[in-house]
Amino acid sequence: MSVSPSRGGPPATSEAPLADITWDDLRLMVDGEHTRPIAWSDQNLLFVSDPVSPAIHAKHLPPTTKAPRTAHISSRDQFSPIKFTLPLPPPILETPLSYSSATIVTVSSQSKHIYAYFPANQSHTATGGLGCVWEAQESVDTWSVIDFWHLPPEAGVVAMRWLGEEREWYSQSGIPLRASRHPHLGPKLHMNHPAFLVITEDHHAHLYFRPYPLPIESSGQRFFSSLSVSLLSPTAAVSGQTEHAPVASMSPGGRRVCSKAAIGLGYNDWSVFVATRSTTEPNQSAEGDLAMTSVIGDLLPTSSANTPPTSWLRSGMWGEEDLIELCEIEIDVLSEEPCIVTTPLRPISTTQAGDQCLTHLLVTSHSPDTPMRHSNVEQAEISCSFQVVAAFLGLAEHNQVKSKLVSWRLSKAPVLRPTSRSSSSSPSRNNAALSSPGTDWSCALSTQRMFEHGAITTAQIWDAAGHILLCKLNMKPVPSLDQINCLIIGEAVIVSSTTLENSPVFDPEPMLRRKNKSSREFPLFVAASPHKTLLCTTSGTSHNPTLSISPAPRWRVNPAEPTDKSGNQTGSMRMISSAIALCLRQASGSDVSDVVRALWEVAPTNSLAEATGAIQTICQEVFVLLESHMEFDVLQPWLPDFIGILMVIYRWGPFKEMRSRWKTASEMCQLYASVRALDDSRSVTEGQGYDFTPLGIWELIQQARWLIERCENLLRTLVEWENRQFSDEMPSELVMAVHPFPLELLFRGLVHLNRLKAAAAELKKTENNQMAIFSLNSLIEEAGLDLPVFQKALQSAKEQVRNADIPNLKESLRQSLFALKPSDKLYLLLRRVAGECTQPQVLHRVRLFIHPDDLGRHHPENKNNPQLGERWSGYENMHEMRWKD
Repeated sequence: MSVSPSRGGPPATSEAPLADITWDDLRLMVDGEHTRPIAWSDQNLLFVSDPVSPAIHAKHLPPTTKAPRTAHISSRDQFSPIKFTLPLPPPILETPLSYSSATIVTVSSQSKHIYAYFPANQSHTATGGLGCVWEAQESVDTWSVIDFWHLPPEAGVVAMRWLGEEREWYSQSGIPLRASRHPHLGPKLHMNHPAFLVITEDHHAHLYFRPYPLPIESSGQRFFSSLSVSLLSPTAAVSGQTEHAPVASMSPGGRRVCSKAAIGLGYNDWSVFVATRSTTEPNQSAEGDLAMTSVIGDLLPTSSANTPPTSWLRSGMWGEEDLIELCEIEIDVLSEEPCIVTTPLRPISTTQAGDQCLTHLLVTSHSPDTPMRHSNVEQAEISCSFQVVAAFLGLAEHNQVKSKLVSWRLSKAPVLRPTSRSSSSSPSRNNAALSSPGTDWSCALSTQRMFEHGAITTAQIWDAAGHILLCKLNMKPVPSLDQINCLIIGEAVIVSSTTLENSPVFDPEPMLRRKNKSSREFPLFVAASPHKTLLCTTSGTSHNPTLSISPAPRWRVNPAEPTDKSGNQTGSMRMISSAIALCLRQASGSDVSDVVRALWEVAPTNSLAEATGAIQTICQEVFVLLESHMEFDVLQPWLPDFIGILMVIYRWGPFKEMRSRWKTASEMCQLYASVRALDDSRSVTEGQGYDFTPLGIWELIQQARWLIERCENLLRTLVEWENRQFSDEMPSELVMAVHPFPLELLFRGLVHLNRLKAAAAELKKTENNQMAIFSLNSLIEEAGLDLPVFQKALQSAKEQVRNADIPNLKESLRQSLFALKPSDKLYLLLRRVAGECTQPQVLHRVRLFIHPDDLGRHHPENKNNPQLGERWSGYENMHEMRWKD
């Protein structure tokens, strides 16, 4: 997988001439061939369809574009990302040549399931396509096939969408950042029972859902149950029974094929909105002759109530229709008998598009407006509004390519119900639904926007606020000023689905292409990262298509909002800080590889000081967005997660000096986990004691051993630096001795150790307990510190830090945490804390540096032990210097 070109790289050795992009280059998009969809999961796994075979490849996105310049990664294998291929379903394993590359790949909202559709190979059209669903297992690279379906040749999958999407998080404007969630989107589902909707070429909607409750004898049952309804006529399906009203044929002498479809989900609504675009193809007789007719008027139905004007046929009888058909689908899977009901609506005429081809079709939704209170209007029945957005591509004068974006607004009036009727939010199942024309929906043209001398190559829903991501292609590429080996071929922009204007919140992001690439290498398929900081795009070329990672459109900074001290806050940094802040507010613990990668894409890496300064600026913005009045941030519930993100940032930094910093962050996270484990052990007995079960007591001893080793490591470093001048060369771990958060964790850990020792002495004298008590006592007695005295020293150190007479103390402590290194303003405070913790009554200096088991071996006959000799010599030299002073 290739990535976006590195900045300032050398020019390409073999460059193609700077040629304009022509209509022939865009034919791949118009014909819809060589589809290569992308899906991006919450675990930062990229799922991509193989361009030449029926397979789905996956790759974990590393937090950096390349291996660090310095070798602080111990091995190349640790840098190489996870790569794997999803297991193939049995039909593809049996006849792999019968299927072609997947045209649809989607990941469920919680990234637990993946759906893919493999159409039949052109030489095996009678076989039909295959739909398949995989389920994630314990390991991130382990997936299993849970269900698959054969689809008829005339019913290939056009669109698919998972139901039961999680309520999307978003950040409200202003400071502090308030993370909010949009209402429920679409029909509600049972927990851990996935469902999805599929639109096929024969104008049918198929609902696949996990039945609830599961059958008692589920061994022979399929994972998913299904219901199927028509989009062309009012239809109701429940428990395998389907009722529908007859519909007149609208394709005399030919076959209508749904070529494009879009599925929209409404907020707090059971309705699903489907928009489709159809083409008419001639029927193929058994002899291979076309069933043509010379007089179309004789074949049109006499009743034209459901028949659109004859202008719906493009280029005579066959071709793309000048209509976008609409259908409302009501779904209920919570009832004992799941059901699905369709109500076709009045279609949208697109005759104003002329000869332009429809390339993209979307349906977005908006949160319902606050309704006026009415005694007969139920809040649950207020439906939200939808936007149908279509992109067209055509030729202007002098064979110039142009694009057009059109948006229609669809809204549903409030439903008045008698006050005596009980409230129900499930779809109606009576036969009245079969005859209802759906007149309560209204459709109106919102706006349209022309793109002269350009083409829209990609359009997809960006967020739940009605924004759309567009990739606009310029027909005349221009050289990039920032990257000399690349051309600017367009830009990625975020537009509003209602106004179609560029969103004032985001800045456009240039789209680049290497100079040595073909003019057909432009983005046709795109996927946004989980935190919307990166974009993954692929081209539509059939051989070796380019897969690129680039920054997403960046936030436009409001000048009225605060920036850093230098006033040089950029939109890219604000986008990253907001993504981190929103992730912390959610407390989701999600993978932040895309955020870290975007950070190192925009942060300066000329020097360690510049890189650290950029990290501090971003982290400071995070704390501003998450501002609270808790003193010294110690009790912030999101602080451990924030340190975990810092660990990933420094782990993948480009400087070897960052190695010690990510290790310090890792030790802070381990310290927090160890203290939490001891807290949980007491919670088992409701605070009356610890979990002294036969297995629990040994787990407690493991935690005690790690805590003592962590304290000894910190004390050794303090002893080594007690007579040295503090400077930038000091170890990163010394920040744990001067920041309130690790000091508090160390203090709580020592409290647990002292309580644990006292409680263990009162245990019943069983064989297991006696062995555990002996191990615990030996561990404490052989430690290089006195636990009760060190606990008092930590208490004194905490008070000194909180009461230190240092200007802007809280700011200095924060900056030290961001850099994972003590600030120069804290050197004097660190000296006082070190003196408090290295008093003779706290330390056993010999045991601190030489383990008691090694003391007996420090004799002339054991001088051949190089490790022991080096440790002892270092200890003697250090204290000889101290004694001379």
